Amino acid sequence: MGAGATTPGAMEITATLQQLVATFEQHGPSEELLPLMQRAMIALKVKVCERSYRNDFTENYVRLFGNDWNYRPEILNAALLQSPDLWVNGRVHYISAHTMRRGRRLTRCFMQLCELLASPEGEVGVLLCSRLARALSVFESEWVQFEEAYVQDLIRIETLARIPLERAVGSELRLVNLEHAKFVAAWASEAPQAPVHLPVPLRRRRRLSSSDVGASRRGSGSATQLSLPRHHRSPMGSPQFGTSEDSFRESASGYGYAECPRSRQQTLSGEASMAGAAAAQGATDGHSGRKAELRHLAESACSAARHSHRRKLLEDLMSRVCDLNACANASGKGRSDMTVNVLEAAADIFLQKEDDPKASSPEKAVKNMLARSVLEGFLKIRHYLSDVIGRLLWIDPQLASNEDLQVALMAWEEAWELGSSVLLGEHFCNALCGVAVEVAKTCEREAKLATMVDVHDAELFLVLPRLVLLSGLRTTSHMALAKSILPDLEVTALQVPSLCDGIESSGSSSPRSSCTSVSWDVLMAQAIQGPGSAKDPNLEAFLLELETLSMQLQRKQPENWNRCSSILLRCLSAVR
Repeated sequence: MGAGATTPGAMEITATLQQLVATFEQHGPSEELLPLMQRAMIALKVKVCERSYRNDFTENYVRLFGNDWNYRPEILNAALLQSPDLWVNGRVHYISAHTMRRGRRLTRCFMQLCELLASPEGEVGVLLCSRLARALSVFESEWVQFEEAYVQDLIRIETLARIPLERAVGSELRLVNLEHAKFVAAWASEAPQAPVHLPVPLRRRRRLSSSDVGASRRGSGSATQLSLPRHHRSPMGSPQFGTSEDSFRESASGYGYAECPRSRQQTLSGEASMAGAAAAQGATDGHSGRKAELRHLAESACSAARHSHRRKLLEDLMSRVCDLNACANASGKGRSDMTVNVLEAAADIFLQKEDDPKASSPEKAVKNMLARSVLEGFLKIRHYLSDVIGRLLWIDPQLASNEDLQVALMAWEEAWELGSSVLLGEHFCNALCGVAVEVAKTCEREAKLATMVDVHDAELFLVLPRLVLLSGLRTTSHMALAKSILPDLEVTALQVPSLCDGIESSGSSSPRSSCTSVSWDVLMAQAIQGPGSAKDPNLEAFLLELETLSMQLQRKQPENWNRCSSILLRCLSAVR
């Protein structure tokens, strides 16, 4: 079978091996050789090993690999890399020693093949073909052994990595089933005459998400990477969890997740089918559906339900969401201290408004808006957990890589921080509501300010701190808003002009005797115009002093002030 061989079989072998050698000379020992090695095995009639072990993989890997004979480059790269640790969700997981030994043997076989391809022979001779056939046969045997062991290790690690999400989904299922049962019982006892829509807090399946797209690509057999190896070590270089690998495995086995289930319908030991049946009975749509969801959540979180079983399930869900947020929220702070008292405060305010809609005022409207924002933030993460039921195997085990999960966690974390800073601080909350109402009244009189607020003009963010300070000068309790940014704020230096409608007595200022008496409305209008707009020298001096404090308010803690002004604008929209 020398260079002059003319039989079709010999010509095919010669051409294939020459292409293999040429590719090796061009790329060296790389994954580009794999397709040509497969063709060479066919040409040399090398026996292919059985790959029935792939049937034991989880469904996503079954669809990724299929039953066809193929060499995926990720497997070879894993063997060549020889890295025993994989960082997933801020924790380190380890490839087993057995798999590492298989990887070293596969690496040796591959390097021996490369040595044969680098032989000094000038033509594809019989000896080279025979040696390549034996080397390819050994390579094939070692490949399947490493592939089976390595993928089983990936499945084990992915199972552990998804546990925070699976636990949160399990808690959501238990709570939604109890809420659903409570509603059905109440509905049956009331026996309504008019038809009602059953508000089950499981949303209809939404449009295909980024996670679904990734799953469909994996299922189509296209050239995609395996889940875990493409991710890199955590930039912090250390786990975020306080538990060890052994304790994490023990907790996993306690929840029945020692082996990742094959079927997506069995992801949560059959609970997915129960949720699917509940979803089939009805879904919430439109304004009325969202309102019913909010009321269900508020009834679970309110102080009246503090010692109920429903409340305990909600607290368990919040604990699971905190664990999930700590390891998966790469876009936010990753808080794990989000307590239920924020949700309880929001629920009490929301239910008070629902039960007595006539008892309304601008301040109560602001508080209700804030409470609703907190409840809606938690609903977003609950909606996500309901949506992923039955498709957890298609969720990227690097949880921070799931865009939909990131959006839901960020929404809840921001909503919780809003409730923690506003709803739990009575003085700050009252000051925020009072300032918002004061600015809203000014918008009715001053068209310029109203336009700034409507379009969020850049000048508004220079005017807003002046109005906050003026509101605090007029009503002492409103000064708590400015003092949340400037705790040592002193307003005694402000020489406030005499006001026709007066300032609440606080002992913080003393008007100059020579000041011209001006109304509060005129003073607010001058503050909107800023320094340089007043003709009266005393009023102009006051505006300059006010501007100095205004700059301090913006620059002392810029992040806190930006957040405070953002909340203030939201409150303003609730009362205008």
